[in-house]
Amino acid sequence: TAEFAGRFGPTEAAVAKVERSMQAAGLAVTSVSANRLLVGVSGTTGRIEAAFHTRLKGYALSGDRSGWSTASAPLLPAGDASAIQSVLGLDELAMPRSELRRAPALDNVVQPVAPVAAPAAPGAPRACSAASLDALGGGGWSDQEMAHAYGLDGLYAQGDLAAGQTIALFELEPFSSSDLASFDRCYFGASHTAQVSTVKVDGFDLVGPGSGESILDIEDLSAFAPRAHIIVYEAPNTTFGGIDEYNTIVSQDRANIISTSWGECEQALQTGAPGAQQLENEIFEEAATQGQTVVSAAGDTGSDDCAGTQFSNTKAVAPYLSVDDPASQPYVLAAGGTSLLSDSNPPSEVVWNHGAQWGGGGGGVSTTWPIPSWQAGSGVPGVGTSGGREVPDVSASADEWRGVTVYSSAFSSTGGASNGLLGAPPSGWTMIGGTSSAAPQWAAVLAEIAASGGSCSTLPVTRGGRDLGFVAPELYAVASSPTAYAQSFTDITSGNNDVFGLGLGYSAGPGYDLASGLGSPTVVDASGTGGLASSLCAVASGESAPAGGGVTPVVS
Repeated sequence: TAEFAGRFGPTEAAVAKVERSMQAAGLAVTSVSANRLLVGVSGTTGRIEAAFHTRLKGYALSGDRSGWSTASAPLLPAGDASAIQSVLGLDELAMPRSELRRAPALDNVVQPVAPVAAPAAPGAPRACSAASLDALGGGGWSDQEMAHAYGLDGLYAQGDLAAGQTIALFELEPFSSSDLASFDRCYFGASHTAQVSTVKVDGFDLVGPGSGESILDIEDLSAFAPRAHIIVYEAPNTTFGGIDEYNTIVSQDRANIISTSWGECEQALQTGAPGAQQLENEIFEEAATQGQTVVSAAGDTGSDDCAGTQFSNTKAVAPYLSVDDPASQPYVLAAGGTSLLSDSNPPSEVVWNHGAQWGGGGGGVSTTWPIPSWQAGSGVPGVGTSGGREVPDVSASADEWRGVTVYSSAFSSTGGASNGLLGAPPSGWTMIGGTSSAAPQWAAVLAEIAASGGSCSTLPVTRGGRDLGFVAPELYAVASSPTAYAQSFTDITSGNNDVFGLGLGYSAGPGYDLASGLGSPTVVDASGTGGLASSLCAVASGESAPAGGGVTPVVS
């Protein structure tokens, strides 16, 4: 962070000048971030209006929410315009939403393919009867079955449980430690203790089980990467709170991998929180420069991300073709969604799409960011035809009707803040989907691969674990080789993400597509001789460069 601030951040003199002008306007300077990208100020409404020469207007928003916005564009204090990129918090109309999905009572759903008996290696996730019965009865999957489908068994058998890796979670709600303890007892026994810590940002003080988003993320990581250290960052769900949380995660530089399941469509941010996307971009660029990978959920409303609400989608909104931020950011790995139809290795998968009511995997073309060179120049079939940043990059299971089992008192009818629309089981075991699940699955996969042997044993060790670096260019480099692509990914070739049936979405096909990206991971293939673990490690370590159109990662 110090190096980034020195090379790319504002100078100390520029920050000091801004501080003085804010204080002269009667505002209190509350914080200056370590990378000098954020200066926090506070004051009365009247003083804020006077300082920025505008008026604040309140608005009633959907879902019993309220917000505010400026009546006119803010004017910066004289002499500060060159130092201030944007003023966050004056417009508070956009609120990041979790990309979580849960179907109603699933008692009558029948699993399409009987689960494969996947023996668990020592220390690997092994579902207890409660989790297994929940998955079987609802037509979904336990974490043990999902790990088998994506080839993680091959690493577990070698003793790779992601030891030394640190994963940061971006959250805007609390979680219940007792829920996590119940989950871990199920999968690992009474003696297991997850390596989870929390960092509260901007005075976050909420308690309780939350909506189930945070605990889903934590439990997915805890199951897939049992010995990774998980740091849960929590901040208020405001524009500045979210930006400050991302900046805190990156500035502290404690995590190899960062996972976020919260987002908002690009157009909503542009109008409801001007400047937020641009500041995010600088923060994520710092993460990539430091060798961190940010994995983000690509959204749950298919090709119409702006139609998203937290629990349902009932109508399309303009612009129909829209994508989710931060998934569309060029320094972020975007995780889309599939329907997992079997847990064989490789599994049977199609693009997740359950229509307007229940959603589908996000994907499309950014209207903010041009396509990055590592994507456009990859040589992967299907990439680079639009001119804009294309999402998703990859995919994983997200179908709420074939979801992953989690334990959360948020969904317990015997005590918790369950949402009546969704229904509530008598215990805390339930199934959840959404690209909220795909993002932590991919974060855990990357942690497992980084901690594995072979070529990854030569990777630099930072933050206590081996670093893959910013992995998005490396994944496209792997996919640029037809042989490596076939061994490392399940290429999704069926389905589309046109959830409203308007004929404007995107269909899956061979190679890259805007419905499923490169596909889902085959970490170690069924033969045990190939897979994403070996191919990604070879590219990240520089030991091999895929032939034919590959790109060399420029940030590591």
